[in-house]
Amino acid sequence: MSYKIEKHNLAFVYYTVGLIAIFGSAIWAVFSFYEHYREEHDAEYHYGTPVVHINAEQIWLPNDNGLYVATTVVLENKGDRAVTLNLPADFLTLLKVMINNDDKMEWGKKHSRTVPFGATEYVIREGGSEIFSFVNKVDTTGLYYASVFSPLQVKQEDIIKITHGSTDAELSWRAWNYVVVK
Repeated sequence: MSYKIEKHNLAFVYYTVGLIAIFGSAIWAVFSFYEHYREEHDAEYHYGTPVVHINAEQIWLPNDNGLYVATTVVLENKGDRAVTLNLPADFLTLLKVMINNDDKMEWGKKHSRTVPFGATEYVIREGGSEIFSFVNKVDTTGLYYASVFSPLQVKQEDIIKITHGSTDAELSWRAWNYVVVK
């Protein structure tokens, strides 16, 4: 009788160990698959998301009758990865806007500014920001168009093509604003 009980207990142990092995293997496979999927997802869809703000306003300097426009540019990264921005030589452009008799816009004299200290590449960490301030002297009163842009990095272009489809358009981060100089 004791032999039958031991044989029955031994079968139960083998059965239990087999079930644990099967469930353990299944859990390991699910977690391995999830980890692989998460790494691919992170590599393709998580990226820096720069947001560009620009504010332009007329300023007056004491003892100076000149016309000046002060521009503040804020580059923020709202994404969950650091982003690298290549800022061109004419990062800030200020253009005189004229409306002709046909009610169409024409561009007048162009005023440009480079990034301070000659740096052309900025890395902005996730949640971080960079602030730039510029002052331009303009010749006449009127309406002015202030704009900034940064071309996309190759990796950023690839991400946009993956997520939004292929495009032939020039892809860049841009912001613009108008200011009236009196």
